[in-house]
Amino acid sequence: SSLSCILPVIFGLVEKLKESSEDCPAIRQFKQLMIADMKQRWELESLDTSSCLVMAAALDPRFKQLKFLNEFQIQAVKSEITERMDSFSRPAEPSSTGSTDGPPVKKRKTALDILLGEDDASSSHVSTTEELNQYMGEKPLQRDSAPLDWWKDNAHRYPRLASVAQGVLAIPATSTPSERIFSTAGLTVTKLRSCIKPENVDSLIFLNHNLKFLSTQ
Repeated sequence: SSLSCILPVIFGLVEKLKESSEDCPAIRQFKQLMIADMKQRWELESLDTSSCLVMAAALDPRFKQLKFLNEFQIQAVKSEITERMDSFSRPAEPSSTGSTDGPPVKKRKTALDILLGEDDASSSHVSTTEELNQYMGEKPLQRDSAPLDWWKDNAHRYPRLASVAQGVLAIPATSTPSERIFSTAGLTVTKLRSCIKPENVDSLIFLNHNLKFLSTQ
């Protein structure tokens, strides 16, 4: 996921561009201009802790420590993630157009439920908080690892958090790939080939982008 790398890289660049006693006046001015431009372009001084960039960094096991944020901002990020996790554990509201045959049937308690009480897993809010704290408390993933592969392997440990993470980390960091597809489509459907069926256009575009992966044998 390239989206989760953006803020750690930007803040890393700002840190590396800090002035040094060995810098000449021209280098110092260059560094100042670069830092000012990045702060303005990415709104680093008024960072929205609920933005996709921040969420992606927090849900990436490589950058979840959020070293570029202060403690207050980190708590705000955790609250936002918890709310999103709760949305996955919250039961869906019944449709107003659905049938109204009667009230929903309550699950019948077993003898063990009566004797031992309800299972702790029934408390979705507590388990959601514990799930997030356990994830944040683990050692960060190595930076050359694939975060989406990690979530795929650990989804059974963090089911709600994995649902949130996969949705955020799947967002592309740039629109370049989609723009390239439109360019390919424009080169495929020309005036002389305007009668090509849509399914054939899809096949040609697919082959254009994936032919390199096919065996040449």
